[in-house]
Amino acid sequence: KDYIMMISKQCKSIIWEDYLRLCHASNSSATKSNLIRNILNNDVFSSIFWYRVANDFYESGKWRLEGVIVRYMQKRCQRRTNIELVAGTVIGSGLRIAHRGTIVIAGKTIIGKNCTLHQNVTIGRTFGLTGGTPIIGNNVVIFPGAQVIGNIKIGDNVIIGAGSLVVKDVPSNCVVGGNPAKIISTDSSDERIISNQWKRYFR
Repeated sequence: KDYIMMISKQCKSIIWEDYLRLCHASNSSATKSNLIRNILNNDVFSSIFWYRVANDFYESGKWRLEGVIVRYMQKRCQRRTNIELVAGTVIGSGLRIAHRGTIVIAGKTIIGKNCTLHQNVTIGRTFGLTGGTPIIGNNVVIFPGAQVIGNIKIGDNVIIGAGSLVVKDVPSNCVVGGNPAKIISTDSSDERIISNQWKRYFR
């Protein structure tokens, strides 16, 4: 309880936005009691919750002392779910992880609001003079097995198809797929386009 009281108001607000997206996806009611149940019983949401708390402690300077238990809980969730969300990574509110499974996000990655991640997604770093981590916009959906690598920018409202390898900038409002990924549609308003284009681009 003491650790919950130490969370900043901004962090609590972000956690609530994450929870609202979970409720929308599962068609469940958003109540504080259900929020607590999901923190305790939903491994995937629990990993998001403890990442948020760890990040809040990291940014506020409580990381060394008060953050010991927080770091333990975060690492415990990582071991159970194989979802690596590193403190210091910037992820906007409304994060939704659709399924339990290996997800790796490199530290210092920047991700906007309302991002949806599926299983076996890697958002990774490249090294060298032009190395770095991705900057990902708002309302981005990344389907299973996709890799987004390096010092690149992904625009808003982008859908990244399953198994794609993205190593170049992607403009807003489009669908990309393939290895290496290329633009397959400039209309990302309907996720069903992924299934419509599957045989041609993802075989």
